[in-house]
Amino acid sequence: MKRFWIVLAVVLGFLAFLSMVGLGVYIVKESIGEVRSGGSGPDGPIVIWMDLSQGVPETVSNDPFQRFVSRDIPTLLDIDRALTCGAEDDDVTGLVIDLSQISAGIAQLEEIRNAVLRFRASGKWAIAYADTFFTGGTGTGVYYLASACDEIYMHRTGDVGFSGIAIQPLFFADALNRLGIKPAMGQRHEYKTMTNMFTESGYTEPHREIEQRMIDQIMDHILDGVASARELDRTHLAGLVDRAPFIGSEAIEADLIDGFKYWDEVKDRMDELAGTSIGLLSLPEYLDQSVPDLDQSGEHVIALVYGVGEIVRGDAETGMRGNSVIASRALARAIRQIREDPDVDAVVFRVSSPGGSYDASDTIAHEIILTRDSGIPVVVSMGDVAASGGYYVSMYADVIFAQPTTITGSIGVAGGKFVVTELLNRFGITTDEIHSGDHSMLLSFFRDASPSEQERLDAMLDRIYADFTGEVMRSRGLTPEAIDTVARGRVWAGADALDHGLIDHLGGLHESILAARELAEIEPQDAMTIRLYPREKSLWELLTQPDSDLVTEIRIGVGRMVDTFRVVSALTEHDFVRGVLSRSLDSVPGALRAPIDADSLNAGVSRGAP
Repeated sequence: MKRFWIVLAVVLGFLAFLSMVGLGVYIVKESIGEVRSGGSGPDGPIVIWMDLSQGVPETVSNDPFQRFVSRDIPTLLDIDRALTCGAEDDDVTGLVIDLSQISAGIAQLEEIRNAVLRFRASGKWAIAYADTFFTGGTGTGVYYLASACDEIYMHRTGDVGFSGIAIQPLFFADALNRLGIKPAMGQRHEYKTMTNMFTESGYTEPHREIEQRMIDQIMDHILDGVASARELDRTHLAGLVDRAPFIGSEAIEADLIDGFKYWDEVKDRMDELAGTSIGLLSLPEYLDQSVPDLDQSGEHVIALVYGVGEIVRGDAETGMRGNSVIASRALARAIRQIREDPDVDAVVFRVSSPGGSYDASDTIAHEIILTRDSGIPVVVSMGDVAASGGYYVSMYADVIFAQPTTITGSIGVAGGKFVVTELLNRFGITTDEIHSGDHSMLLSFFRDASPSEQERLDAMLDRIYADFTGEVMRSRGLTPEAIDTVARGRVWAGADALDHGLIDHLGGLHESILAARELAEIEPQDAMTIRLYPREKSLWELLTQPDSDLVTEIRIGVGRMVDTFRVVSALTEHDFVRGVLSRSLDSVPGALRAPIDADSLNAGVSRGAP
């Protein structure tokens, strides 16, 4: 028993160590922020300092640990709310955006840029600063955001990218062929290219055509925005793109930036613009101190529900890699909560998804239809991408918004399997089969499909495609000729999607909330509450409800811990591993090492395992 408690102490000590590391990272982060801001508090006029280096999450995770870790990272909605409030706040005189290490999608950058332009339209100034505008990729997106500001400054050693947009996908057909793996794939139709990475060695003509059109349209939109903001000739600016990237002096000569400055000199410039010493306040701090909470007890309520990530069946809202996914049952449950809430006047459904399971998409879409038909207006706001299943769950809304840089459409279907028979044969592995039905081996990886099995697979793809396009025609009022023009797997940038009737307006989350307000007939002078769904549960609910995410995570964590104990127990049976453990423990200070050795670890785990 003593050994078991020793093992438990080791585990708890390790968890405590992780906590201390997290605390250390937090302290360092806060210290860096204090140094960056010059240590000034909100004395004098306030300048909001926006740092996007930690990314721009669409929403806060329902996982309690993730919520704690990311509590100081503002969401896209937080940024919009802070800048909207700051534009009306007499204490706020300006905005500075640190773009040295930005991480955000192109449509997210568009939304932030529009929020900055609205902030400036109130008569206040904005400055963009970066150590360099060429940290990776082409640097086009980050410079596009910077161009929304009155002035752009850069460290003297920096460069400006702004060299266009590039897509360079990987194709694995030749590698799979060498390995002896056959991709048995099908798609509807030629523009549904998600399987091309496995079946082709490069772009097909339809694949190249649609992606080239998409990036050309997005780049044209960016050029228009930068030319207008920087008062540059559009043709001249397009020519600059082909000469990029620019070293610092070239960027100044091209009027892409306004000069070189160190951070302290940027601070001096802000004092100069304000006419006095300013107080820097980070956007999260300003949000906490000056922006009203979302969920007020207002008479009028707009429900905001998020669909972010791949669309999957079930309840798990986190994928195998820890990434956010759209779980059909969990999201459907949240939408039902909205429909059953008597306070809700309208719904904004924020969608940022490349698609996924067809039946899971249909489950979510069904709840959207029921909500809309119950008399509650539904507005969809598309994020960076709302394609395939992401478009399917969006198309039943009363109104759909997308940014010009949003990728949408991809109305089609693709699927199949990998046949690994040749690969196995190379290693002397063979298979045989017995079956009771002619198609019982339809999805087997160990043989190709028979002609009759292939006919069944094709029939399923045809049925899904016909159903998908039929629903788009009904929901968007398109003719069969129109749907053939926009479907077949084609992807579109937002402006093209608008021209073809797939969306209703260009705009982002901000415009979607205003549209929901109008549809709900909420007067401009009336207070409005934005209520997030699914509703955040209290700690008591998380601990006591058997279907809660926290309880599920604890169960999974305990199961993984038990599995880890078993693995360690098995490994320590081997002399080699025991030697490694012993040598590792020799490096631990004696006071900590005394009660622990490989034998006691093994014995304790064995006794504690079920």
